[in-house]
Amino acid sequence: DGRHICRTCRKTAVTNREEVRRIFRQVRRNLGIWFGYDQRHTIELKIVSAQELARHAGSTYLPANGKRMALMNHEREITEKRYITGKKERYVSKERCRIFILESIPYALLTDALAHELTHDYLRHNKGKVKNLADEEGFCELIASIYNEKTGNRHLNKRKDLQPDPVYGDGYRKMRKIYEHSGNNWRRALNS
Repeated sequence: DGRHICRTCRKTAVTNREEVRRIFRQVRRNLGIWFGYDQRHTIELKIVSAQELARHAGSTYLPANGKRMALMNHEREITEKRYITGKKERYVSKERCRIFILESIPYALLTDALAHELTHDYLRHNKGKVKNLADEEGFCELIASIYNEKTGNRHLNKRKDLQPDPVYGDGYRKMRKIYEHSGNNWRRALNS
């Protein structure tokens, strides 16, 4: 798809689609254990080329470095039920959750990206759409960084610390600061 993968990254690149799916299930399980993420609803995992990923992303925000490894897409239909008494009830009648992940990326970057995108899914189901994009992306980066720390991939967090992007970088640094000031309590950072 036009990408150049260096020798270092190629050593741990996950190219087998079934292996990517297995890693996805493991990351999801870990997030469920460590953070209480819901494991019950269906999330479709789509392993795609760079061109397909760009096509699905459409006009969504692109980081300053112009690189995207994954994307979470959440679509839902709300139905309103009216009772004879006049009471109205709204509920989700149809929902589709999909994560698009770039094919052939190194294992550590794969788990980092999946933790980030699964956090978007968590937010959609527990908080709704966050109004401030930097806060949402920053929180997703925070959870991915905690995941990295728990799995021995702390070195990936240096990239987050140095990210110049105002949404991903500034958002992450803001959420990291809140997290640290709250005694490393991710729920307090979320509720802030």
